[in-house]
Amino acid sequence: MTVWNIIMAVLLVIFLWLYIDFTWGRKSHMKKLERTALPIRQSDMELFADGPALFDDLFSELRRAQKHIHILFYIVKDDKISKEFLTILKGKAKEGVEVRLLLDWAGSFPVKRKTVKDLKSSGIKFSFAHVPKLPFLFYSFQARNHRKITVIDGKIGYSGGFNIGKEYINLDKKLSPWRDYHLKFRGGGVEDLQREFLIDWYKATKTDLLANRVYFLSSLQEITAISSHLIKEHF
Repeated sequence: MTVWNIIMAVLLVIFLWLYIDFTWGRKSHMKKLERTALPIRQSDMELFADGPALFDDLFSELRRAQKHIHILFYIVKDDKISKEFLTILKGKAKEGVEVRLLLDWAGSFPVKRKTVKDLKSSGIKFSFAHVPKLPFLFYSFQARNHRKITVIDGKIGYSGGFNIGKEYINLDKKLSPWRDYHLKFRGGGVEDLQREFLIDWYKATKTDLLANRVYFLSSLQEITAISSHLIKEHF
């Protein structure tokens, strides 16, 4: 057998493995998916289309957190704004606020082991989401978590397209100006963001917090909060 034939045989084996891994991995993934019917919610929403304005607002709300902060991002980097973001979270954790941070394994790959260790030593409950694993290693590399969810004290929520990195605040010349959208929620919609975060947290850590009502506003509180805010805004 020539060297060329050996190379072709090896490539064929690799191709077959990748095909089987991806095909069976996707089938396994799809079997586990469930449709969820969400209730109609009342929410007061604010739209952000500018990164600097969004992060000024988000960071201010994080600094005012009193009980718990739950955050999921696809991308957090090792740049100035990422370090500022993580420093705020470490500060809140040291104050006694519950902080949970969930980052996608691939999207937030720049977050170093030393940084993760520092976050945990500060009291932050940290985990990576969708870490590649057997038996479908190749497929699990592709199955990423692109959600961007922030929930503060169960009362304020953020979700949209912005991640944490300098390009999102127009500091990357090649990508500036960055165009994206993010929503800030008050009211009932925050409960659904909280639930989605806690589902993803369970998948990553096997810690089930969904039954803990301390992380959710009651229906009456939701209606009262949103109604009071709207009255102040319009009257």
